Amino acid sequence: MRRPLVPVFGASLSSSSLVVFALSFLVRRCFAEASSSSSSSFDYTRSDISASLPISTTLSVLKPNDFTEDKSYPLVVYLHGFCLGDDAQQLYSFTAARASPGGGGERRQTLMQIGIRERITSDQFLYLPLSAPHNTRSCALCNIASDSNNYLADRLTSNWINSTMSRIGPEFQCAAWAGSDACCNLEQSANMKENNDAEYIVDAIEKVKEAYPNIDGVYIFGIATGGFMASRLACEKPEYFDGIASFAGATFADESKCKPKKATNFLGVHGTGDTVVPIEGGVNIVGTKFPSFRESMSILSSAFGCKSERIDEDKFTLPTEATQRRAPKEVNVDVTTYEQCRGEAALESWTIDGTDHFLEEKTSLELFSRITKWLLSQRRLGESSTLSSSSSAAAAAAGEGKMNAVEKQNMNEDVTISRVDFGAVEA
Repeated sequence: MRRPLVPVFGASLSSSSLVVFALSFLVRRCFAEASSSSSSSFDYTRSDISASLPISTTLSVLKPNDFTEDKSYPLVVYLHGFCLGDDAQQLYSFTAARASPGGGGERRQTLMQIGIRERITSDQFLYLPLSAPHNTRSCALCNIASDSNNYLADRLTSNWINSTMSRIGPEFQCAAWAGSDACCNLEQSANMKENNDAEYIVDAIEKVKEAYPNIDGVYIFGIATGGFMASRLACEKPEYFDGIASFAGATFADESKCKPKKATNFLGVHGTGDTVVPIEGGVNIVGTKFPSFRESMSILSSAFGCKSERIDEDKFTLPTEATQRRAPKEVNVDVTTYEQCRGEAALESWTIDGTDHFLEEKTSLELFSRITKWLLSQRRLGESSTLSSSSSAAAAAAGEGKMNAVEKQNMNEDVTISRVDFGAVEA
């Protein structure tokens, strides 16, 4: 069972201690506190890859536990939220009073964002969790919780973090994607062409392709700030990806910044109760606007040359953890399909009734599973027609290429994480 990290106020802390405490409270949990949620419960394996690269960071590739070199696999690239890398994401949760998704008043909920790693072996894909290459010293969207009529605990936490960061800002470091001019690395967003996170993502994927020449399809799954970055990739690099999914993100408010020559398959997902990235849009801490979810999808629809949209009749539901009689045990998801897009691209939006930025475990597992399956069912435009997720895994063709890096199997690990040194990029 996940144990949320709870802040303890009133202690006397140094500036450096406050930085560590702020980060640990907002964006990570102590790994020792989550031994019961260790990787041994997941269905994938670990190995290390050594390779020479021009810069020195570490790329980790998670593989199915029955991985073989003579089989093709799709690659799912995960873009993390604010500060919270993938390993920490698996362990992070918190418990708070929130409006029950779908109605029924407030109730205590334990919230998280998980459900991709759990699909690695069953859905047969490689998984690349990327870390943003640059750090930020500001919390671009922290003003939303502070300034709006949100939950009291959210406002108190946001105000405390903002005041802490304003006192010790030069010491604060937090990895964040420059997904738009509004979110969430404001230092890098000031000059996106020079500090190009989109190029970094493509370069990192190419390094993984060198180690795994049989990759069959490349997909992006971004959440929160990573969702903003996923939307930016749809605007700037659509031809490179077979499919892109954005959860709780947005694109540029200025649609002139999203004018791709080609389209790609894109899925946008947002909860109507999101208190961090409101579904109705907003402005960041310096007043830069980000569009609503509907506006974001409309901008992408226009960018992809779509001719119409329709509300899909086969909407679906997600389970909740509710036990109270009046609280719904399922929450509705409305599906909108944008039709006749350039190159027959698939463009969809999923609007979840009442869910927040973080989700209950049952909800998160089912939602992220569905998003992963949607991604894997897509094929790059101009290639073969859309496949189901099960057939895309089963039909992976055998390849003759061998890894061009030295792989060291760690027989004591349940996870295959392939590590490639790729370089630390300064803030």
